[in-house]
Amino acid sequence: MTYQASEFEYLYQTDDLGRLDNWHTDELQLTERDVRLRHDPNTPGKQSGDHAGHIAGDRFGGSPLRDNLVSQLSDVNLSSYKKIENQWAKAVKEGKKVTVDVNINYTRGAS
Repeated sequence: MTYQASEFEYLYQTDDLGRLDNWHTDELQLTERDVRLRHDPNTPGKQSGDHAGHIAGDRFGGSPLRDNLVSQLSDVNLSSYKKIENQWAKAVKEGKKVTVDVNINYTRGAS
């Protein structure tokens, strides 16, 4: 299934099991909100130590609902994915056009 969600109507896709497996935008944008939206912490397949990770981060107007959240290792959420998001945000602030295409890969049995 393909759908649009988030403040800027980003494009999302789910796999044959209904899991979020792709987020795409041809023009990443920064929200003008000053307050972070409270997000749903109950993501499918979440294990101890996992975060409910935004695919499109809150600062990019990403939805706080499960239409934009996946269970994500805390180290990934707070380190490698955050570093990528920081690069995207810097480029957007510099007036650059940022295109993003994120594919989510699940391990066997994850739901």
